[in-house]
Amino acid sequence: MQTGTCGKNLIWSFDDGTLTICGEGVMEDFSDDRKAPWDKFKFNAIKKIIVEDGATSIGDEAFSRCFLLTCVVISNSVISLGDGAFSF
Repeated sequence: MQTGTCGKNLIWSFDDGTLTICGEGVMEDFSDDRKAPWDKFKFNAIKKIIVEDGATSIGDEAFSRCFLLTCVVISNSVISLGDGAFSF
């Protein structure tokens, strides 16, 4: 399992094809200049994304280019979806 931060009070973890976001608050924005910390898994490993209760936003381009993605679970606490969050 690999883990890290993706916001002031948000933590990400990746294990067995599933990327989980937990904690509270706003997710950082990402772009071509500022890659998401899970970027190395995007193209060939992320199959499921879970954004748990407490997260209030999904950052710009956070999950873009997750080509194998087949399932997304987003809690009701998320009230903002960034530009291109799930593009491509």
